[in-house]
Amino acid sequence: MWQAKLCRERIQELQKSEAATGDDLIKIEDEAGTKLKVSGIQSIHAVSRAAASTIWDAKLFGHLASLTKRFSKEYPKNWAAGDHWHASMTKVVKERIERHDNREPFNDLFEGMVAERKAEVPEVSLKDQIAEVEQMNRVVPWHSIKVLPYLRACVDEALRLAPPVATDLMRVTPPEGHTVDGTRVPGNTNVSISVYSARRDPSVFPNPETFLPERWLVKGTDHMKDMLAAYIPFSAGSGGCIGRNVSSLLMLVSVATLVHNYDYTLLSPEWAIQLEEWFNLWPLELLLMISPKRGLANKTSTEALLV
Repeated sequence: MWQAKLCRERIQELQKSEAATGDDLIKIEDEAGTKLKVSGIQSIHAVSRAAASTIWDAKLFGHLASLTKRFSKEYPKNWAAGDHWHASMTKVVKERIERHDNREPFNDLFEGMVAERKAEVPEVSLKDQIAEVEQMNRVVPWHSIKVLPYLRACVDEALRLAPPVATDLMRVTPPEGHTVDGTRVPGNTNVSISVYSARRDPSVFPNPETFLPERWLVKGTDHMKDMLAAYIPFSAGSGGCIGRNVSSLLMLVSVATLVHNYDYTLLSPEWAIQLEEWFNLWPLELLLMISPKRGLANKTSTEALLV
């Protein structure tokens, strides 16, 4: 869990310049005015568990959600966690906007979005550029890693083996029907591809259970085209994830920063990752020893606990 919290802190730093606290607790106030501390990670996991089994019928979703609250002990708690998640995200976004309005200087993803929204052009000075270079040992800048093919290959291979959404993502054929790979499918029929299985097809990915980033470095071949056709970590088409580009950037910068600043050792060579699947696919535990590399200054509270 500490590894998950450390990754969350790094992502929050990249997104909103949020200071590390050593945990993922966020103070909120519910509709009744009660002040609470909620876990960001546990809240999003809980509401995902509730939604995973009810979200597939869009027309009846509200009715199904209401029924689950009446006939289950676990569902009401999980749905309530969704309200906590929404309240916590609303709170942190409002706080970040206030910091922008107060003219606090930042160089994060949120600053760019707010500036674009308000049509602002940030002033860049030599002092700002020097300060950015001085912080390179903390967060590796995008311009330093965007041309590193092996880094991207590692991220692509990790997403192949552990996709964030492993379940089938439904699509509906048009009323007149549709031909899929030579097979005529009637209209208004649910169709889907098993993302998890497609990325483990041995005819496309030899040794499919092996982490092999090098497979993504062979460019311009027919086999690469086959792999890319089966590799859809953010789904595809008009229903694909709208945050795919930002997510890819965050993963590349986060992985580069974590590898650049820390050393990792498996606690057991026989360890194998165990996953929990609802709508998303989550690792249950990660038995790693993480230690800052020499020269890493200003450790956060979470980092100190990992040493």
